[in-house]
Amino acid sequence: MTVAKIFSIALIISSQTFLNSHDSFSQILIAGKIIDAKNLNPIEYVNVGIKEKNIGAISKDDGSFKINIPHEHQSDSLTISCVGYYDENLYIPDLFREEIVIIRLREKTTQLKLVLVTGEKLIEKKYGIKRRAPIHFTDGIFKKDDSFEIGQVIHLGNSLAQITSLNIHINSSRPDSASFRINSYKYDVDDDIPKERIIEKNILQRHPIREGWLRFDLSDYNILVKGNVLVSLEFMPEPTKDVKQILYEVKIGGSSKSYFRKSSFGQWTRPPHHYCLYVTAITDRDAPEEMDEQETLPAITLKSDFSKEPFNLFVRLPKSYSKDKTRSYPVIYLLDGNAYFDAIANSADHYVRKKKDFK
Repeated sequence: MTVAKIFSIALIISSQTFLNSHDSFSQILIAGKIIDAKNLNPIEYVNVGIKEKNIGAISKDDGSFKINIPHEHQSDSLTISCVGYYDENLYIPDLFREEIVIIRLREKTTQLKLVLVTGEKLIEKKYGIKRRAPIHFTDGIFKKDDSFEIGQVIHLGNSLAQITSLNIHINSSRPDSASFRINSYKYDVDDDIPKERIIEKNILQRHPIREGWLRFDLSDYNILVKGNVLVSLEFMPEPTKDVKQILYEVKIGGSSKSYFRKSSFGQWTRPPHHYCLYVTAITDRDAPEEMDEQETLPAITLKSDFSKEPFNLFVRLPKSYSKDKTRSYPVIYLLDGNAYFDAIANSADHYVRKKKDFK
């Protein structure tokens, strides 16, 4: 039996900002505090924002948050979300009429399922990008008032698997530690986009930032998933002003699918690279193996007499190309194929699958 918790949010709107809200260049500042209505303790790391508009904020350790709403979005809804609870959606114009708005979040209740475990058939496997590329590239982000999230798609098959760790390669050390949240989402292969969260557990961990593989131990959380899943790492904002960004390894090329979103409730976006991020999972011995990420090899390598440098030419043909050589096809020409060929070719394949007329 679960006990529902109730949260209260106080939203305070500056009267001067409200009076100027009809100005096309104005913003409305919404400031609030999230507390547990039962014990009055503040709730940290609650996502606040407008879905898919890259406008968001996250509550601090004292439960407070501030979010600026641009004029063009002042007729949208503000979403308040805490892992393990149903989202609350507030019509932003309604917030103007109340000095303090109380919001009650209903806890999501889940019925535990009986899982039959046959120990002799279970082994630990790795899913994701497990190796660094010969040429190293880095990415990194830091946001003061909101989180930033990166994720890697893994394919577990139909066997139920228990995620035991998440691992990401950090490329530079810094003298302090940082807070992270681990999330998992259902991944829709047909729509080619992450969907709803599938694990309603608020998995928060803080770790020192040291160069090398950073491991998040998840063995005690009983995370059971199967099928196609986006496993993500959410970088939490730090209260200190002068905090260096966290640099992590990325890999150019290959067919893996990585995603990021730069704010709470922001749109998921495919970057032109992949994150060196993988998970370990205890799963059935017969579960599919995830092959090491391999880039497409060039079809032809040309050497310039002028620069003496090799230039690679990559080619991807439709599956039906050899069946009818009299048929013509549209052609996509891409510069810098070394970096972007696999990502663009896979996107074109997905487009063809969606558009039956182009088979």
